[in-house]
Amino acid sequence: MEASILHERGHTQQAVTLLEQAIALDPKATEPYYRLGLIYADMKDYEKAITYLQKVVEINPRYTNAYLNLGSAFGYLKQYDVALRCFLKALSLDTRNPKTYYNLGLTYWVLRDGKKAGLFLSKARQLCIEQKDTVLLEKIDKLYQK
Repeated sequence: MEASILHERGHTQQAVTLLEQAIALDPKATEPYYRLGLIYADMKDYEKAITYLQKVVEINPRYTNAYLNLGSAFGYLKQYDVALRCFLKALSLDTRNPKTYYNLGLTYWVLRDGKKAGLFLSKARQLCIEQKDTVLLEKIDKLYQK
């Protein structure tokens, strides 16, 4: 998508404008809302990110990645109970996504629930190995070294 390229190249306002135009043309399309949510999360404006990502799941309640990003945004705002609900919703939609287990594990880690954190991180690690996701596997292994 052109807006993603614009944002990656530092033309964030142009990307936002393009996505807002796309929404004006088709208010039921999820992708422009999703991309805006990612842009605002990248800018650390988590409240705006949440607004756009919530619109995505309102339109399409089965959009797993929107729930993952919503959970992350709520986590950055230290709203861990809401973050957990988002991650658990993502898990109910896709039980094979290692990022979901990873995010659940991290959230439980922050909440100092080592048992649950360990269970979810272990499952994330297993899925990373099966799916050859070396980037996420490296992140998990670094956590275990701490």
